[in-house]
Amino acid sequence: MYVSYHLPWKMKSDLRLPFFIPVCAVARKPLKGRCLADKVKTEAEKSAVNNGREAGRRLLPHERKEKGITMNIIRAKDYQDMSRKAANIISAQIIMKPDCVLGLATGSTPVGTYRQLIEWYEKGDLDFSRVSTVNLDEYRGLAHTDPQSYYYFIIKSLGGIDLQLLGLGNNGHIGFNEPGAAFEKETHLVDLAESTIRANARFFTSIDEVPKQAYTMGIRTIMQAKKILVVVSGEGKADIVSRAFFGPVTPEVPASILQMHPDVTVVCDEAALSLSPL
Repeated sequence: MYVSYHLPWKMKSDLRLPFFIPVCAVARKPLKGRCLADKVKTEAEKSAVNNGREAGRRLLPHERKEKGITMNIIRAKDYQDMSRKAANIISAQIIMKPDCVLGLATGSTPVGTYRQLIEWYEKGDLDFSRVSTVNLDEYRGLAHTDPQSYYYFIIKSLGGIDLQLLGLGNNGHIGFNEPGAAFEKETHLVDLAESTIRANARFFTSIDEVPKQAYTMGIRTIMQAKKILVVVSGEGKADIVSRAFFGPVTPEVPASILQMHPDVTVVCDEAALSLSPL
């Protein structure tokens, strides 16, 4: 359950960014001297978490089993470190499969990861020219031109997902799959929980403007992704991290189903892991 970092030493194509976040300028640049592959490989060797304690190697499958850990958990120092480590994993996916399909999440947690990817693109280190993306979820009732629309945030594409990026809701939701939802559902319309509406109110002028429904990629669809990357930050997520990734698998904690996926990496900062048995 971990991402392999056997990367090519050279990337010889030009850069074109047809899809990414609207703040990205579409441009074409030659690659710089030092390949991002070198940096990704080095970072992976340093941060492969080893249960969050032993730097330099990952726990072997039997070691994780002995400790009751079913996922690859990467401990980051803080939000910036979490964002960089997650960006490294996404970069590795792009380097290994330049025409990959990425399932991308919105919300506040992944923003630092996207900013890091943009920085590497602007330095000439990454090639997104053949990458396509799929939205994880979308509010119902917002026009695609609305700044709070997830369509506005990430331009939509289709295809099977090579790597799905996820955040983690305070109540354990992934996408907009709220507690109690059936694990077997595919893309569907959901009524948002009051706790989710309150959490997302910070993105709107008032809580009354927050949509009460959304379309979301279902748990079944998420679990069909070849690889899953989860980013979690902050002390406020510590309890749900412990319940989702170290507790029983239950529809009452939707993210807990990720324990059953064969290739999941979770990147958390110290605060988010403060209540976990690591």
